[in-house]
Amino acid sequence: MYSFEGKHAVVTGAASGIGLEIACQLGRQGASVALLSRGEGLDEAHRRVAAASKAETLAFVCDVADETAVVATVESLAEAWPTIDVVVNAAGIVGGGLMHELELGLWDRVLAVNLTGTFLVNREVTRLMLERGTRGSVVNIASVDAHAAERAEGAYNVSKAGVISLTKTAAVELGAHGIRVNSVSPGWTLTPMTMAGAASSPAVLEALNLGTFDRLPLRRGLRPEEIAEVACFLASDAASERRYRPGLCRRRGPLGRCLPGRVNAEARGGALSVTTPDRRHRRRWCFQRQTQQALTWRTERRGRCRQVERGAPRGGGSRSGPNPLRGRERSQLRHRASK
Repeated sequence: MYSFEGKHAVVTGAASGIGLEIACQLGRQGASVALLSRGEGLDEAHRRVAAASKAETLAFVCDVADETAVVATVESLAEAWPTIDVVVNAAGIVGGGLMHELELGLWDRVLAVNLTGTFLVNREVTRLMLERGTRGSVVNIASVDAHAAERAEGAYNVSKAGVISLTKTAAVELGAHGIRVNSVSPGWTLTPMTMAGAASSPAVLEALNLGTFDRLPLRRGLRPEEIAEVACFLASDAASERRYRPGLCRRRGPLGRCLPGRVNAEARGGALSVTTPDRRHRRRWCFQRQTQQALTWRTERRGRCRQVERGAPRGGGSRSGPNPLRGRERSQLRHRASK
């Protein structure tokens, strides 16, 4: 577990599901937690988090898609707390339906909550972090549907893809100020929202009947506490101490390599993978001399290939090493270049 003693955290969508579990874990680990939700179930969630917390717990009725409400809530927090160290954007809704049947009102509402709401909360909280010199952490809850679209969830897929792009942009802009921005992409998680959405949408039920769970490694959905553990790690100082640097995130197989880079966590059917960019998957060696011969080497993920730009010797070496020239030919090139 990670310590959040003396930290102040804001969690949106904290009335149920992933947001509620993240708020509980942050409270148990010593953080003062502010719960943001539209109001349904917020009182019960507040009592549950307060019972598990070691520090102060606040609750605000706030629709993250409403700019006025978000600004007012963050201003209240700025007066109550010296700073905000952590913000977790877990607020989200689903909107089932095929793209050619989707109504504009539902499209607008899903994007307003999932994408615009994440932007508004990030903007106001990070603005406060910059004003007070806080080296904070932002964690945005995206979805694997942003990477591989789910049938009959067009608006949701697009909104979560936007959350990932927003995360990358914010990380590039705020990294120089010591503010880390990461995203977590859960798979199908057993929350009241997802199950209610599946039950109310014939198209989603049809997709489930086609074998969604059969394609998952553990043949089951994820539990909210599994996602919360990853989100709390990214929000903690432990993630910063591992010296993750801003960079593009790429999926590299079922398990990621823990190399320097910004973390992108994915979860599919209980199998969590934290992936970081691995430059060794894609290398380019340039062996260029001010002579008549120049070689450009590229190492691709699927194998190594040699590209001869001009006048390279034929049969000069093998493809198994970074230099295709034999030792004698290499020494001759160096001798010519030194003249």
